[in-house]
Amino acid sequence: MTCCGEESDGNGLPKESLKVQKQGFTDIPCCLIFLVFVGGMGYIAAHAFINGDIYRLYYGYDSYGNTCGRKNSKIESLQKFNISNNGRDMTDKTKVFFLDIKNFKSAISLCVKKCPESTLSSNKDIKNFAEKADSNLCTYETDVDEYESQANGKLGPCPSLPVLASTSILSRCVPDLLKAKKTLDQANRTRLGNVLTEYFSEVSEFLRESVLDFVKKWKEVLIVCAITIVLAFIFVFILRFIASVVAYLSMIIAVVGAIAGTLFVWWKFYDIIKREEKLKDYSIPFINLDVSNKKVFLGLGIFFSICTIILILIVVVMFKRIRLVAALFHEAGKVFMNTPTLLFQPVWTLLVLGVYLLFWAMSMAFLVSSEPPKYRNDTMTVEFKRDTKLTIFYAYYFVALIWICEFIIACQQMVVAGTVTDWYFDREKEFATFRVLRSTKNLILFHLGSVAFGSFIILLVKLPRAILMYIDQKTRGKKTKCAEFMLKCCQCCLWCLEKALKFLNENAYTIISLLFSYFTLTKRELEFSYSN
Repeated sequence: MTCCGEESDGNGLPKESLKVQKQGFTDIPCCLIFLVFVGGMGYIAAHAFINGDIYRLYYGYDSYGNTCGRKNSKIESLQKFNISNNGRDMTDKTKVFFLDIKNFKSAISLCVKKCPESTLSSNKDIKNFAEKADSNLCTYETDVDEYESQANGKLGPCPSLPVLASTSILSRCVPDLLKAKKTLDQANRTRLGNVLTEYFSEVSEFLRESVLDFVKKWKEVLIVCAITIVLAFIFVFILRFIASVVAYLSMIIAVVGAIAGTLFVWWKFYDIIKREEKLKDYSIPFINLDVSNKKVFLGLGIFFSICTIILILIVVVMFKRIRLVAALFHEAGKVFMNTPTLLFQPVWTLLVLGVYLLFWAMSMAFLVSSEPPKYRNDTMTVEFKRDTKLTIFYAYYFVALIWICEFIIACQQMVVAGTVTDWYFDREKEFATFRVLRSTKNLILFHLGSVAFGSFIILLVKLPRAILMYIDQKTRGKKTKCAEFMLKCCQCCLWCLEKALKFLNENAYTIISLLFSYFTLTKRELEFSYSN
C-alpha cells in the first residue's frame, strides 16, 4: 500500500522508489577478488609463455630431452648427468618413434625422419629401411652397419620386432591397424588398439574431427548462421502482433508433445509384450540404450506419465495467467523493435568468448609444454614430468575456464537487463543504441563486482558437477549399479540447482541494473522482482 498522493506501479512500490537516487559501485569486494584472480591467471600465463615449448607439444621429444624438428641445446639442469645424446640437431627428424609401441610409457623414444611404411620383421629389414629411407630406427649411437647384430627391446638398441607399418599422427609414428591386420592376431590387435586409445585421448580426436568438419563445411555454416539471424529479425517483428498466438501455441505444443512421447513409450512396451519371444534387440533413437527387457520401457512409461501429468496440472493452474504471458511476449517484441541492437548482444558475447577461449587454449598449450625435465636413473633417460606446482596451475586454469566464461555470459545478461529496464521504466525518446551503450557503461563502471559474484555462485555448482562427471568417466564400467545411480543423481541435482541459480541471477541483475543495489538483495527488492 502506498501513501496518500503517491503513484504506484501496480506492485506495491511507488514509482519514485524505482528511480535511482545515487549511482554507486556495487559489490566492491567481489570485484577486487575477481581482479586478483585474473591477475593470478595472467601470472600463470606469463610463466607458461616463458617456460613452455610449443614445438615439444606439436613435434614431440625423444628420451634424451631433444625436441624433434629443430636444433636443440643442452639442458642446463641435466648437464651434471652427462647425457651424451642431449642437445642434438633434430631439424630434419620430425617424427617420434617408440622402440616398443605396446609399452610406450617405459620404452625409449627417438626422433626419426620417416615412419616405417611396411612391417619390418628382422634387423636386416630395419637396416634396409635405414639405407633406403635415411631413417634410423635404432638408438643414435648405433651404426647402421651394426644393426643386424644388435639386440631388440624397448630399451634398445634396436626396436622390438616386428616393427609394424606406421603412419604419422600428430608427428608420432602410430601403427596402421589395417596394415597390421596381416601381421597380428585378434588378441594383439585388440591390445594394440587399447594402447593407441590410451595414447591419443578422445578429446584431441573430437577436436580434430570438429576442426576438419568446419573446414569442409564453413560455407554452409555461415549460410545457416545468416538465415538464423534473418529469421530472428522476422520473428521479432511479428512477435508483437501474434503474442497471444505464440503463448497459446507454446503451451499446446508442450502438452501435445509430452502426451505423444508418453503414448509412444507405452506403445513400445505393449509391442514388446506382444513379441517378447521374438525380441532380441531394441534401440531407441537418440538414447544409447540396448533394450532387450520390457522393464526398461515400463520404467520409462511410468516416468514420462508422471512428467506429463505434472505438466498438464501446471498448464491448467497457469492457464488463467496466459494473458500475462501474452503481454510479456508483446512487450518483448516492443523492446526488440525499439532496440534492435539487443539481437547482436549474443554475437558480441560469442566473439569475446571466442577470444578468451583462444587465449586460454594457447596458454594451456604452453603450460602443458612447460613441464620440467627429470632424469631417470634406471634407464639413464630424460622425461618431462608434471610437478606439484604445475598441477596447481592446471587446477587454477580449469577454475578460470569456468568462472571467466560464466562472467562473460553474466555481463551480457547485465547489459540486456539494464537496457530493458531502462526502456520499460524510463521510456525516454532517445536513439535506441544509446540505451545499450549506457547499460554497457554502467556495467563497466558500477556492476562488475555484482557480475563477478553472480558468476562465482554458478562456479560453486559447476565445479563439483564437473568433478563428478570426470569421476564418472574415469570409473565407467568399474562401478556398482548403486554407486553409478548415486553418481547420476548427484549430477542431476547439481544440474537442477545450477539452472535455478541462473534464473535467480537473471532476476538479481535486473534489480541491480535498476536500483544499483548489491547482489545480496533485500526482501522488498526480491518481492518486487518476482511480482514483475
